[in-house]
Amino acid sequence: MVVGGGLRLTRYRDRVLRYGVMVPGTTLPRWQVEVLDALDAVEGVEPVLVVVDGGPRVPRPTVGELWGRRRLAWTLFNRASARGSAALAPVDCSGRFAGLATMTVRPRVAGAWQEFPEAALRELREHGPDLLLRLGFGLLRGEVLEAAPLGVWSFHHDDERVIRGGPPCFWEMAHGDPVTGVLLQRLTDRLDGGVPLARAAFATVPHSYRRNRDQAYLGAACLPAQVASRVLADGPSAVEGDPSGSAAPLLKPPSWRRLARAGGHIAVAGVRRQLDGILRGDHWNVGVLDRPAGSLVERPGLNDVRWFPLPSSPHRYVADPSGCRDGDGLVVLVEELDHRESHGTLSSFRLDSPDATAGVRGPVPMARFDVHASYPTLVRDGDTWWCIPETARAGEVRAHRFDPATAGLGDSFPLLEGVAVVDPTVFRWDGRWWLFGTDRDRGSNEVLRAWWSEELQGPWTRHRVDPLLVDVTAARPAGAPFVRDGVLYRPAQRCAPRYGSAVALMRVDRLDPDGFTQTEVARVVPDPLGPCPHGVHTVWDCDGVTLVDGNRRSFSLPVVRRELRARLGR
Repeated sequence: MVVGGGLRLTRYRDRVLRYGVMVPGTTLPRWQVEVLDALDAVEGVEPVLVVVDGGPRVPRPTVGELWGRRRLAWTLFNRASARGSAALAPVDCSGRFAGLATMTVRPRVAGAWQEFPEAALRELREHGPDLLLRLGFGLLRGEVLEAAPLGVWSFHHDDERVIRGGPPCFWEMAHGDPVTGVLLQRLTDRLDGGVPLARAAFATVPHSYRRNRDQAYLGAACLPAQVASRVLADGPSAVEGDPSGSAAPLLKPPSWRRLARAGGHIAVAGVRRQLDGILRGDHWNVGVLDRPAGSLVERPGLNDVRWFPLPSSPHRYVADPSGCRDGDGLVVLVEELDHRESHGTLSSFRLDSPDATAGVRGPVPMARFDVHASYPTLVRDGDTWWCIPETARAGEVRAHRFDPATAGLGDSFPLLEGVAVVDPTVFRWDGRWWLFGTDRDRGSNEVLRAWWSEELQGPWTRHRVDPLLVDVTAARPAGAPFVRDGVLYRPAQRCAPRYGSAVALMRVDRLDPDGFTQTEVARVVPDPLGPCPHGVHTVWDCDGVTLVDGNRRSFSLPVVRRELRARLGR
């Protein structure tokens, strides 16, 4: 495929990227409207063409035809699950498309494939879109895939490395897969064998097909905008690459028998999830590893953690540790939460020596905010320490002066306002300050955003590719990045199959204002034989030692009361 050319490259330098959208008509499902909204919000991207499928409408099959094709059970199940779907709600886009050039194409049908006639290809090229976004039509092949320099971009709502075919977002539930994937690809002539452009991953909702499909459709709507931002920053190379060579099975809608088995699995999963959520609560604790965080790249086990003494009340826990040296000792900041209140506050521990936990003092309350506070990131700027906690419900990120000698907070200033950043992680790399965090309004566990600044006090600039990631296994921060042998590593929470399942250590291969890539190199999982066998979600490098947390899920009466009140609507 030829990409670029003098005219196109000039457009990219001028930050103009023109796209055409391929649709079945002027009414689109909500998720597709959000795709267009996100794409149009990228500075330098503009729509120029609407390509409408003018092919004959296939009549809805009769009950007898569905029975003969063994599709009746799936059709009834699918229609029932579509009721109340936020992603599939119809939206009239006639006003949106009114000012754009429009062409109607009646594609040639060749078996399961569609091809564009030569006259349609000539007209399409005359409009000069840089890319075509497929939100309609069937399986495309032939010259239309080359008609725009950057190709035809299309969604596959599954991870094609695991599941090819369809129905979308269903087989993960039937198979018990913890993650439901989404692929944005540049189409080729091979089914589910396009060039991968961007991926998203979500924790599978095991008990509701509607919710599982909705989160994948709506959560991945930003992927074309993400790739368009990369094209504007890096040029046509952003859409080049090898096609997927997946040999995953090509799946089809389930038969009566398979759907019944899947339905039983979904029902059992739903009951288990409800009982677990009602009867068991998280009980986090923090501990120390007598080795730097970089050692976890080679030795990710946690069987040598020295855990702090448990809080005196069985209803309280501590988590999210960060720390700094104070003379020969160590000051550790944590979130402290009481299940009877569900309002996190900041507390501190003090260790006279980081080599022993027998002399741990704390937790001592530090500050109580009007909103839930957690994840107290510590950063040093010159001779001054700053504490930057998560206060996402206040819609801001604020830095508070921190005194290690007294573990007290002083004056403060805002870093970001008007954005609900979860687990804000501030660090310095390559001459810049960086702020990473997930977006509470768009996906606390999936949507990673970033800002950068020359000075801690700002001003802060949003990263060119926003969001950086949509990935439940690699987005949410799990502690400040650390450097090992000159390479930056970023701890990230794996929030599937549940929040706080493990920590992935990601090697940062690129980080600059225009680009970001990372690669998982190790995975820190809970010690199944230790006192915290059910989770870990923080790894904090602290001058030669590593602070971690761990989770033990067990019965909690305050959790039972809270969850029952929530489910009963009281």
